[in-house]
Amino acid sequence: MPTLLDKKASELDELVAIVRDIQDKASDEDRSLTDVERDRIAALSEAATKLRTECEFLNDQVVSERSWAKLRRDIEANREPEAPIKRSTGLQSTPAAGGSLDVRSWGEAFIESDAFQNYQGGGTSQRVSVPLGMEYRAPILSTTTPQVPYIYQPASYTYATPLLDKVGKISTSGNSVSWVQWTPNPQAAASVVPEGELKPEAAMTATPQTGTLATYAHWKAVSRQALEDSPQIRSLVENRLRQGIFVALEGAVNAALVAATLPAVSGATMLASIRTGIATVQAAGFATPNAILINPADAAAIDVEVMTGGLTGPVMVGSYWGIPYVPSSSVPVGTSYVGDFATGVQLFNRGTAEVFMTDSHDDFFVRNLLLLLAETRALATVPDPAAIAECTVVTIP
Repeated sequence: MPTLLDKKASELDELVAIVRDIQDKASDEDRSLTDVERDRIAALSEAATKLRTECEFLNDQVVSERSWAKLRRDIEANREPEAPIKRSTGLQSTPAAGGSLDVRSWGEAFIESDAFQNYQGGGTSQRVSVPLGMEYRAPILSTTTPQVPYIYQPASYTYATPLLDKVGKISTSGNSVSWVQWTPNPQAAASVVPEGELKPEAAMTATPQTGTLATYAHWKAVSRQALEDSPQIRSLVENRLRQGIFVALEGAVNAALVAATLPAVSGATMLASIRTGIATVQAAGFATPNAILINPADAAAIDVEVMTGGLTGPVMVGSYWGIPYVPSSSVPVGTSYVGDFATGVQLFNRGTAEVFMTDSHDDFFVRNLLLLLAETRALATVPDPAAIAECTVVTIP
């Protein structure tokens, strides 16, 4: 069976072989190392240095164990034969000769007694008296044993993104994106044309729009010792960094709605205004609105109004007029949006929020700090404004 030293040595050989393969490949292609290859060689060299240190330590232990084994053999070879142990016929009831304390335990005294030696393996043994001068051993207490401190590990933090789950998403392969906005919106109905007559041209205009993805990013430094002592801290920091990215994207969606020219409706109450907005979106040809974007304070006011006005007591259903609502603090109080967000809003992106870790920032390497960076590139657009209605409350004098 291979020892730990053998396994570490094999891992070190593999790292050295990989570095040699990278260097040989660059030599065969008659070129210098690329930045990626240099970074990989540096990382492999750092790992190889650690493995070499572990191998040297383990090898020293093997040498030390062999030296100790040889010393033990020499000691045993030079040991004088021990005199046979004379069994006592009973237990002492007084301290040993010279007044010294009998340091045997009660168990040791029992197995050396005649009662134990004469025991036949069945029934009751002879009575054994405990000597008065025998040493009492101290009990093992919690104060005399090492105490491992308890480290609280909080649960992994997750952040829901109900608004981002409702909008449309398009993954792009570049930094620039384009889309088309059509007018009129909704499209005018086709004409009834008698047989033999000329068919009219549909009135529609396609206006191309372009934009550039924005980069959303932030970072946090964590010490190498903290990651080693509490591995869970990395996932906790990553989740919170991703949460910040999602908060920014929800704000970008709301900013795109504010900038777009949406159908505007109003009502005496927010609930009435939302119902009018649903009708407006459906009249434009979007028969299945999928969400209501609303400020949490407005959502709370509507819930209280509906739940206290019911005849059967409070009931929480999480929707208004059968459409789920999404509370978002990015929406101002007194305004809400209702419609088909999957069609009306498109979030162009280069993928999910990614998290990177490095020690190459500033003087982090010599300070044993690691930087966790979370970033994503995205652009929130409203290509079909007719799919979403902006709802407000009109104050009646």
